[in-house]
Amino acid sequence: MRVRPSPERLQLQIRSLVKSHDELKASVSEEREIIADSCKQMTDTVRRVLDSKLDSQYEQYREMNKKVTEVCSTNNQLLEQMSEIQRTITRNQVSE
Repeated sequence: MRVRPSPERLQLQIRSLVKSHDELKASVSEEREIIADSCKQMTDTVRRVLDSKLDSQYEQYREMNKKVTEVCSTNNQLLEQMSEIQRTITRNQVSE
């Protein structure tokens, strides 16, 4: 003969399971919020670091571009001076 639990006992077990389930849902929900906050903080940190690096690299690019422009300008001036010297040499050779 099989003994069956009383309805009160079954109801108590069901209430206990429901309570455990609700506590587990609350715990999972809380953990989910913590993870979401951590992800947001990490994303913000990565974004700030990348923005800082990008700003730094852009500034380096601007400085390099400025130097290249200066070198090109100096080269152009030197080329003009060399051309003038060459013309002067050519005129002197013709007049001799």
